[in-house]
Amino acid sequence: GVPLVGVNMPGHFLLRIELPRVGASAAEVQLLDAAQGGLLVHAEPWRQRLRTMGFTDDLRLLDASDRAMLERSLYNLMNLGGAGQRTHLAHLMELMASLRSTDASSGPPRRPS
Repeated sequence: GVPLVGVNMPGHFLLRIELPRVGASAAEVQLLDAAQGGLLVHAEPWRQRLRTMGFTDDLRLLDASDRAMLERSLYNLMNLGGAGQRTHLAHLMELMASLRSTDASSGPPRRPS
């Protein structure tokens, strides 16, 4: 498999992949935009955006834990739901509440009974 790392960009979630370069000591950093169907995007424009916002441009400082990726995905799914999906939204809200109230070391959240 290809090792992907979630990147918590302000206002946007990306995936980072580091591709080895032949004859180079450092890997080439590329980003995937999951919201655009996994579109491969160059890292430099995103680094520039961070600098413009007053942040450091080290993308590794924005790495997302597995838990943070799950929370962000659930939040995005909640925002996509419409009036006809109230049941699904209610379940997602329960999952979000469970994540917030469960200690990260206690394992995956369980659906309330």
